[in-house]
Amino acid sequence: MVRLDADVHVPGYLKDRLHGIAQRTLQRFNTHFGGMRMHVHLKPEGSQVGCHVNLVTDHGQYVAKSCDWDLHRAFDDAIESVEAQLERHLGKHTHQLAH
Repeated sequence: MVRLDADVHVPGYLKDRLHGIAQRTLQRFNTHFGGMRMHVHLKPEGSQVGCHVNLVTDHGQYVAKSCDWDLHRAFDDAIESVEAQLERHLGKHTHQLAH
């Protein structure tokens, strides 16, 4: 489940696009983590746009924040940060199983 909130103006088509990207991230990792719920919040950070991502899974909580002049870049950076955290978690888990 993805929830996308915005305190900045985001056209409907763009909200749909961002929601789709977040949903694909959940689908990519769902088999490993299960029970995934993501909240994405876009808000003003001074004259820039901040993107806060909070992802809760059956295995823990993952949080990322990014700020940029470009809404797309702020969103992409925050999503990439969460994906990197998930991949690190998977790497540690795989390493522990190997020993």
